[in-house]
Amino acid sequence: YSTVQNFTLYVSNKTSAGVQTYTLNSPFNTNITVPDYGYYSLWITGSDSAGNSSDSIAINVESLAIPSISFTDPVNNGGTYVSNNTSVLLSGNATVDSPSTISGVKVIYNNVTNNATGSTSWNLTVNGLQVNSTNIIQAYSVANSGKVSVLENIKVIVDQTSPVVSVLSPFDFDEIGLQKYTLRGDVSDTFSGVDKVYVSIDG
Repeated sequence: YSTVQNFTLYVSNKTSAGVQTYTLNSPFNTNITVPDYGYYSLWITGSDSAGNSSDSIAINVESLAIPSISFTDPVNNGGTYVSNNTSVLLSGNATVDSPSTISGVKVIYNNVTNNATGSTSWNLTVNGLQVNSTNIIQAYSVANSGKVSVLENIKVIVDQTSPVVSVLSPFDFDEIGLQKYTLRGDVSDTFSGVDKVYVSIDG
């Protein structure tokens, strides 16, 4: 008896009669790279050591571009935005390789999905953010082929709690007797953190 010698994999599409040809051993496991997105036919034929060839098996596949999405405002992908407002205006970009196009952008917050305005350049105002909490907002783009991008997200911290100031020294109405002295104290903030500490004299 003869043995299987190799398999021939012939790749073609509607515009190119022969895009690529692979000669493979059995069993075969190979990566195929096509020059453009679109429909392709994979024709697989086996041959043995006696020179016999099998009938060809045709497998039709479609190579589709995967879209991408990005936040550009108020922060980039994965960023954290701090505000005391329960609404935030989001904007960003979405792209996909030709011939596919972006058909829409979806924004997810609190398990609710909304359609953003625009496609390659998009925006949406998200309302009802939770106060004194970190809100995670996700977005993804959809191509006209039905392919979707990976989820990207940002964090929005809504902080409506004022910082707490404590003075350690001097105490109120202390008689210091000096023109120069050291002011000691602490400022704390639970949610967004302390940004600046202001000290003024007689004012």
